[in-house]
Amino acid sequence: MSEPIATPDRTARHLGVVRLATLVDGIFAIAITLLALEVTVPVVKEAAGGSDLAAELVDQWPSYAAYAVTFFLVGAYWINHHRMFNLLKGVNHTFLTLNILFLMAIAIVPFPNALVAEYLKDPELRGVAAAVYGLAMFFLAVMFNVVWWYAGWRQRLIKPGADPVLVRKVLNSYLVGPAAYLVGVALSLMAPLVSLALYVLISLGYWFEGPVAKIDEGYIGARG
Repeated sequence: MSEPIATPDRTARHLGVVRLATLVDGIFAIAITLLALEVTVPVVKEAAGGSDLAAELVDQWPSYAAYAVTFFLVGAYWINHHRMFNLLKGVNHTFLTLNILFLMAIAIVPFPNALVAEYLKDPELRGVAAAVYGLAMFFLAVMFNVVWWYAGWRQRLIKPGADPVLVRKVLNSYLVGPAAYLVGVALSLMAPLVSLALYVLISLGYWFEGPVAKIDEGYIGARG
């Protein structure tokens, strides 16, 4: 059987998705790499023994914790974003613009991560750091929702072969994120450690909701 002719319009849509995916992957790669820069090598005096270096390494535990939580959160966003791209039949100007705003939210993630790592052990300042972290993640979660609800509303940019019921179910699961982060921000100034614990739970939740938890579902590999 002969292959379908690739019309200019079809080719343009394909190239649009591929180029956007390349940009998205690049921004994600830079963001998660910058997270590692917060984990620095401690400086100890030349005459200090190994126990002093070990103590300095242990003292940096907030940097390790912030790095791990935020890395897995960004990683979960990348997996979800990547799998949702499999559903696209094409892109348009509005979708590209919304994706740029989403990538802006991804690119700023190293800043609130560094803020939490720096002030987590300070009882007077960690509340503000937790609030800034929560607001940054709230914006990220909102933009992720906006991007994919725009694409999925009435299958606007989704392949015809995708199951609309399952797509809607996945999109609904993403709505939990923004609400949970707002709760975390509200708690941050009163109980910052509780809000930070909530952020950890949200990070874990993104691995079990949406496409990540439905890898074997048929609509993920839908072809249209």
